[in-house]
Amino acid sequence: MAETREREVLTTIARPPAEESAEWSGSGLVLLVDDDPRVLSVTALLLQHLGFDVIAAASGRDALREFERRRSEVRLVVLDVTMPDLAGDHVLAALRRLSPEVPVLLCSGYSEEEVLHRFEQATRTRFLQKPYPFETFKARLIELLSNG
Repeated sequence: MAETREREVLTTIARPPAEESAEWSGSGLVLLVDDDPRVLSVTALLLQHLGFDVIAAASGRDALREFERRRSEVRLVVLDVTMPDLAGDHVLAALRRLSPEVPVLLCSGYSEEEVLHRFEQATRTRFLQKPYPFETFKARLIELLSNG
C-alpha cells in the first residue's frame, strides 16, 4: 500500500506540461527539504524546470545548516512537514528566527486541516497537500512569491 502511494505521488508531481509552464518562470535559489529521496529528486527537477536553482536537503538539520550558510541567497523554502530527525514545525520556527520574511511552502501527505493547526501563526507560509499536480505546485509558488 505504501509503495502504491509513493508511486502515485511521484507520478502526479512528475508531469510538468511543457507549454503551460513556459508562461511563468521563477528565478533564484530554493531550499528544498524532504526526507524521501524520490520526492526530493522529482521536486528538484520541477523547480529547475520552472527556472529555479535548488539546494536539496534530506533532513531538517541539513536544511538548517544549508540555510545558515546561504540564507542571503535563498528566495524560497519548500519544506516537508513530517521528517524523522527534525519535524517541519521545528525547522520552520528556526527558519523564522534566522529570516522572518523567507517564504515557505509546507508540503505533506496529511490534509491541510491536519497540518495547519501546528502553523497557525506562520506568516509568508502556504500549504500544499501531496500528491500535487504540477500546475497546483506552480500556482502555489506564484502565489507565495507574489503575495507572501
